[in-house]
Amino acid sequence: MVTDTFSFIDIGFVLIYCIFPLLLYVLMRAVGLRLFVAEVPAFLILAIFAFDYVGILPLYFGWDDYRHAMGVQDRSLIWQIYLYTTYSMVSLVAGFGVARHLLGFGSLNDVGAMRRGLVLPEKSVVAALLGICLAVTALYLSKVPSVALFVAVTDGGKEAATARSLMGNDFQGGGAHWYKVFTGDLLSLLAFVLFAEWLLHKGKWTTVLLAVAVIAASFTALMTTAKAPFVWLMVGLVLTYCLVRKEGQLPLRTLIILGAVSFIPLVIFYQLYMGVESIPAAIKSIFSRSFTGQIMPAYFYLEYFPAYHDFLMGASMPNPGGLLPVDHYRLTVEVMNWIKPDMFEKGVVGSAPTIFWGELYANFGVAGVAIVPVFVGILVYAMTCSARLIASSPVRIGFLVWLILHYKGLALTGVSGFMPDFYLVMVLAFTMLINEVGKIRFRKDLGLEIQQ
Repeated sequence: MVTDTFSFIDIGFVLIYCIFPLLLYVLMRAVGLRLFVAEVPAFLILAIFAFDYVGILPLYFGWDDYRHAMGVQDRSLIWQIYLYTTYSMVSLVAGFGVARHLLGFGSLNDVGAMRRGLVLPEKSVVAALLGICLAVTALYLSKVPSVALFVAVTDGGKEAATARSLMGNDFQGGGAHWYKVFTGDLLSLLAFVLFAEWLLHKGKWTTVLLAVAVIAASFTALMTTAKAPFVWLMVGLVLTYCLVRKEGQLPLRTLIILGAVSFIPLVIFYQLYMGVESIPAAIKSIFSRSFTGQIMPAYFYLEYFPAYHDFLMGASMPNPGGLLPVDHYRLTVEVMNWIKPDMFEKGVVGSAPTIFWGELYANFGVAGVAIVPVFVGILVYAMTCSARLIASSPVRIGFLVWLILHYKGLALTGVSGFMPDFYLVMVLAFTMLINEVGKIRFRKDLGLEIQQ
């Protein structure tokens, strides 16, 4: 639906919408942050801009027919989305600037001159962890009734929806987060580490291990028929390449090529899994999902709270051991049940995540959006500095890439997934394990050299 006439308010919206990115760029430069580099702050801002900011304009004017038909039509709510999103971006940059000043670190992706490639003990640990990931993946698959990827290929996208639900939000095997550590996060980390090593030293065993890691990570990314995990895996490999060969720079040409190439598998996935009949329809769906799909749920968060449900006052946040006197509220699931009650009636457990400020609003209203984002920026920057615990090697590069992709999640989901940051703790532990083995061997070699 395209609006026929423009009011002064609409013209003002367009002008502000177009000017803000320039102002944000100036602010980033003022606090010493660069934009097109492989660093957490820059990539998070780019992710918010791509997935949460760009789509606001088509939502405002009703250019996305699908979202408009779902009820995204109230421009006053879309104005709120715009204000909360831009304020959150500015607050994040301010938080990054404060943390950078307090911690005194320059570039977060400064891998410096490569100390070395992987030594044999590190390769052994990487190979062992890769084997564990494969074993855990097999165990996980034994606990699901069917694999959504296979169901989609044989029976179509609609039949795969239930299988996907049982592999994700409605998984009955218990300990889903533990499985995700090995089938998703650790497997991706190993792929990035091995790719960095391969770019430096193209040995036979490195090539074999890299092929196994990338194939396994690709399968686990696609097995639920979700498209984004596979795309992010490819993005991670590109970031790894940029860190090794481009000193962390993200050339605009590379980003454009990556975006264009990503369309090919996405078009195929949409036709296979989503039942989209034509290539133009698939491309339209990809644009809709990429640029409006992630920010659209924020509209319903604003509509649902507090008109239909009181603010949660922390009920969607982690409650370790049930210490707080509140029952946990599955925010993304309950909002999706409200948006699409027909899915709930069919037994499909859906999810409606959105940019991190959405959860802050659902819990604490405007106060949450106004106060918390700057502290999110400070904490994210501080946690990113954990990469400096890792020696300058392919292990550090792999961990940096994982961190970048991990925290880009704030553009796509709430803060509760990072409180406490279970996945960061686990991945950092495995990374430190590999790193410590390498440091021991490196010290021994250095000692021999000194004696000689």
